[in-house]
Amino acid sequence: MRESHRPDDYCPPGAPLVGDDHDLGPRSTWRGRGITDWVIWFTYGGACRVAGPGATVISGAGEAILIAPGTPHDYGSAPGAKRWAVQWIVFRAPARWLEWLQWPSETGTPGISCLRFTDPVVRDAFRERLVAAIAIASSGHAQREELAMNALEGALLWCAAARSGAAIDARLLKAQRYLNERLDRAVPLDEVATAAGLSRPQVARLFRRHVGTSVARWHEEQRLDRARQLLRATDLPVAAIAERVGYANAFHFTARFTRRTGRSPRAYRRG
Repeated sequence: MRESHRPDDYCPPGAPLVGDDHDLGPRSTWRGRGITDWVIWFTYGGACRVAGPGATVISGAGEAILIAPGTPHDYGSAPGAKRWAVQWIVFRAPARWLEWLQWPSETGTPGISCLRFTDPVVRDAFRERLVAAIAIASSGHAQREELAMNALEGALLWCAAARSGAAIDARLLKAQRYLNERLDRAVPLDEVATAAGLSRPQVARLFRRHVGTSVARWHEEQRLDRARQLLRATDLPVAAIAERVGYANAFHFTARFTRRTGRSPRAYRRG
């Protein structure tokens, strides 16, 4: 930790999220009072150093740092590093996220944690969503805050997967990505299997083993989740939303949505 007489670098509130991508040379920054929000850094080039009282951690390429609100810290390029390339995000965490923000602490300093990914599939999925959150937050989209927070939530869920130590099957991710790009219709099992380079029994077993449900049921859950987003963020009629998520008519969509959420689409929107 650096001397307390150094000027304290100010960081504005995330409100609810702000981020950027920087490729920096050697530098150092001191925040003796911490900041009011959470911070995540993902180092993709060079290395960084972050210190709390009495302890320092070095984060290399492909690793992430989490700093809790109000945590004093001193950070910058690692000693001897010619650069530090980093994607960073400052955000205000809803209460439901707090469980996902319990990262392992190597520093011995409460509030400063480091996540070292052992599975490159999980690492790449985390970074993909982190980058998406940063890009959306700085876009002109009318629902940019909601969409950016949704992307960051996905990144934090991948961090939870990294902490569990369970390897993620790349074939499963390929199948899920294919399905998520087709939320406007039901997708036959044969089509999913072909896209993932698997047989029908293989793709079915992957979903049962790793997701705990069938391919069709998992895909319908994603379609209904998309419907929830549209009900919250748009004024589209229920019939139009039903069509967008692949239901032949509003009656069938309403029945399936109500069964999943316990409320009709109109009641969900009012609530």
